[in-house]
Amino acid sequence: MNANNNQQASGQEVPVPSSTSFTPINAEPVPIPRKRAGRKKAIHRCGIGACDFQTDTPKGVKEHQKNKHLGLECYWYYPADNTFCRFKTATHEDLYEHFNKEHLKKEARQNGNAFVCCWPGMRRLELDDGSIDPVNKCEQKFKQLSGAERHAREHQHKIWCAAEKLAAEKQKLAPESQ
Repeated sequence: MNANNNQQASGQEVPVPSSTSFTPINAEPVPIPRKRAGRKKAIHRCGIGACDFQTDTPKGVKEHQKNKHLGLECYWYYPADNTFCRFKTATHEDLYEHFNKEHLKKEARQNGNAFVCCWPGMRRLELDDGSIDPVNKCEQKFKQLSGAERHAREHQHKIWCAAEKLAAEKQKLAPESQ
């Protein structure tokens, strides 16, 4: 019996990915009902593009989104020369790889027995759709390097969400073309 027949025989519904478009504004986890041991429990999907991540909790989806979906443009700030990285890519996966390789691995730092978030902060970020207020340098401490790196990615994710929100607000305010 193949995997699909096993799932059908056990009464589980096979989730079907949706083709929902995504901006961080509508990035709420998408529950998909399924049966488990005689009761229904929801599976929550990421909902960003074609991402197939799913979990039993909305919190798991939120953690996944802020760690893996960093946007399509890098907002890492270089205080020494007062510039932003501004690396652009077509996929979240490419930006994730860029962010880890170019910023986290080069900036990782240890302070005694703790690892420190290496987010450099940033000056006011001017975008085509508006601006994002300055963010202070982060020096939050973690017991493991992976925690510090995950936290630094959250900063990038938050700025991407703010940039997407500005773009959506500008689009709402733009007069409709005739």
